[in-house]
Amino acid sequence: MLIALNLLSRRGGSRLYPVFAQPQWRSRASKSERASESASDSDDAGESENRRGVEELTRRSEIVNQYVRGILEKRRTDAGARKCDFQRGNYKFLNYEYANNRSRKAKPLNYKNLTIDVMESPPSMEAKNPPRLVNGLEEVVKRRCLMPTNAVCSMAGMENSNFFYKLPTPEEIDYDSIGDYIPPSRDTLLRSLAQRNACKYIMSTSTITSLMVHADYLLTMFRSPLFQLLSHEYTEEPLRYMISARKPNLAYATVVCENPRIIAIDSESGFSEGPSSLILLKMGKYLESMMTHSEHDFNRKFLMKNKASRLPTDKPLPEFYSFLRAGNMMLRSQIDSGMQDGKILRKIEIKTRGVTPQRYDIDHYMKYYDYKLTKTLGLFESFEREYYDLIRGGFIKYVHQMTIGDMDGVIIAYHNTQEIFGFEYLSKWHLEKRIYGSQEFASVCFRSSLTLLQQIFDYIFDHEGMDQLGQTLKIGLYASNSQKGMVVMAERIDNVNAYKKRLTEDMSYTELNDVIDQYEKTKLQPQVNKYFVNVYPRLNGVVLPSTVGVFHEPRDNLEYDYEINKLGKVDVASYMLFLHEAYKSEYKNIENEYSGTWSSKTNLSTHA
Repeated sequence: MLIALNLLSRRGGSRLYPVFAQPQWRSRASKSERASESASDSDDAGESENRRGVEELTRRSEIVNQYVRGILEKRRTDAGARKCDFQRGNYKFLNYEYANNRSRKAKPLNYKNLTIDVMESPPSMEAKNPPRLVNGLEEVVKRRCLMPTNAVCSMAGMENSNFFYKLPTPEEIDYDSIGDYIPPSRDTLLRSLAQRNACKYIMSTSTITSLMVHADYLLTMFRSPLFQLLSHEYTEEPLRYMISARKPNLAYATVVCENPRIIAIDSESGFSEGPSSLILLKMGKYLESMMTHSEHDFNRKFLMKNKASRLPTDKPLPEFYSFLRAGNMMLRSQIDSGMQDGKILRKIEIKTRGVTPQRYDIDHYMKYYDYKLTKTLGLFESFEREYYDLIRGGFIKYVHQMTIGDMDGVIIAYHNTQEIFGFEYLSKWHLEKRIYGSQEFASVCFRSSLTLLQQIFDYIFDHEGMDQLGQTLKIGLYASNSQKGMVVMAERIDNVNAYKKRLTEDMSYTELNDVIDQYEKTKLQPQVNKYFVNVYPRLNGVVLPSTVGVFHEPRDNLEYDYEINKLGKVDVASYMLFLHEAYKSEYKNIENEYSGTWSSKTNLSTHA
């Protein structure tokens, strides 16, 4: 079969769930959650008729198979007619024109030639090994399952401890004891590695993966992840990526070395975040430490009340990094934890996950302290709900981060900022099956996404004249389903530090209604160029129409052509719409071309 639905096998997809008591229905939290889901994902409303089951997708996949087989048979029997037909572009597929309308400027995307090398840790790196998982969490990794907190504490001999049941607030934490994040532009070790290996670009995993997802959407023609093996309640829920996962993503690109030219790409999280919006980010930093320190060590090293009695040796532990060279990019990955398995060190990613209603209504997260995960399956107050949301938003980044860091899997702590309800370990293989259907297709998407980003960087930075030390561009990427391509914005910034200071210190959070307020009050006049990227996939020699999600099997030959065009200057109003969606300064979408809307009517893989 040339194209097929790769179902998540029960061998890898099954998860060991404990038995939970049935909870009392909390109508208030559920209604709030429903309202928030409706507001944050409004484009999904009224499309239930487009939500098909596995049978419908399998039927459509077979139509694709028959279509491709027919074209290949036509090629074998009538080469002359084939050439004429393709020149006229008169093929039809599900009422859409199937035309070979690629521009003459399109070039092959040679992702198969991308060199990927895991670098040896530099001797100058202070940390020699990642921290170890403790407090019973190593058993979660060994069993590869979901375990409630009481089971984890029981295995660790912490039955009488409130360590995971009463989480410290951000005000109780001494953040001086937590190591600072070093952006790539200030990482001298990363820069020296890039110089020794003739790399042009340096990035961290958090930066590159936020950009990779848009390349991924485009290269897969906006197909959705797999939702098989969820309970029947989710058949009427949205079965595609969240809007928050499809919005534009931004980054700063700065020249940090002139000869040879090296450009550092740093994350750009936005300016319009209120104090409540940072609660999950702040808690994530020290919850990771709670998973790699014993209760006694954590309280002594990280709680503010013990700062005066802290020993000189209780300084922040240095971060452990691994490095990956991919083409002309040097990527840095922070390794959160590790576990010795015989002679092999298994590197484990740590993620902390706030419950659903808090994430949807983060400015009022305290209203949902009574929302607890008390059951395995179901739409609300269940671990399955958190897992479902991760499919729609988190897993695609997780799988790229684990590939860059050569990690075995991820351990996730589910909490409501007051207590942790359980821990779950998911292997990298499991996530690859969920997002792509197979490890082979995951590898293709990883390589092709990096290759496409590399070509985009080369083209844009050359056109913007990025060759002087300190030059900075603010770049934004957005994969547009309606335009079947990727929009790239590039704003030139003369002094990035002054730019950030004006946009953050000159205005208080209460003054901001939208991103345009920041530009108007600070009198900034953005100078922005717009670029557009097209890709043209070919499966086993057949050019696929842009209205069909890309499917792939191990023996398939998937190739791409790409094209990048500079469209010229962008007016301020259009750029403000782009930034509005990137920063997401309000819950409900406004209707504009960057709002992350995907049309299920033109995407056969809505349920894939």
